[in-house]
Amino acid sequence: MIKLKIKYGNESTDIRFPCKETEMSAPLERIHAEDVTPLEIYVTEVIFPAELNFLQDRLVNLDEVNFLAKRMDGFFGDEEYQFYGVISARNGHLFKPVPYDEPDFLGETMTATEFAEEETQDEFIQMGGM
Repeated sequence: MIKLKIKYGNESTDIRFPCKETEMSAPLERIHAEDVTPLEIYVTEVIFPAELNFLQDRLVNLDEVNFLAKRMDGFFGDEEYQFYGVISARNGHLFKPVPYDEPDFLGETMTATEFAEEETQDEFIQMGGM
């Protein structure tokens, strides 16, 4: 489970993941963000799990967080330990910061696929490739 405190304008609320699309609409309506597309909302606090604190103080795509939470619920065996180990080793440097005080600046985010491709390229270069 993932629990975040999100903010849109001057309103904030908590939201839990994974959730159904219909369950996501209630917290978004509370902060008047139901029509935001793409669904990138500012995260003011990561309540749980603490390992995802790199999402704090950033614009985050809630659909992607929901997808991640669903995958996390399906972890089997020691996949959860491996997942948190990778996050700890990377110190959460998966997303670039987005300053909230500049609303016209969306900054850069990196999808999981782009991250994996970048890591694979880096490993290939370190192994003597290119």
